[in-house]
Amino acid sequence: MLEDDSFIADVDHADRELLRDCYERGLAALEGVSLEKRRLHGEPHNGNRIATSQGIRWIDFESACIGPLEWDLAFQPNEVVQLFPEADLDLLALPRRLNSARVATWCLGSRHPEMQEHGEMHLTLLRQLSDDPWHAREIP
Repeated sequence: MLEDDSFIADVDHADRELLRDCYERGLAALEGVSLEKRRLHGEPHNGNRIATSQGIRWIDFESACIGPLEWDLAFQPNEVVQLFPEADLDLLALPRRLNSARVATWCLGSRHPEMQEHGEMHLTLLRQLSDDPWHAREIP
């Protein structure tokens, strides 16, 4: 989607470049990193869980995959991340940024107006982080 300017035609050129740079830098930073793989939900945010009489249940498994724990933790606030002492906090910064670039691209390219707010939020976050080193940081 990032390579298709028609998909994200309404996104400013500088912001398209920011999204592409985030993606390219993120993938480059992952090269050579040894990742412990496990089953993942793939998109564990509040909109993908429901409360039932039997407890919390996860829904929407279209993004389920195999990958590092840090990918699922990228969707979580730091207080949840702290529940996983095996998590690599240095690695966590990468999927957090890559996820924000993914969400911004998808939502800003979507023709659904309700998605624009999510895309703008993640794009704003990436703008704020553009000059920061890629370290673990809270990303809403």
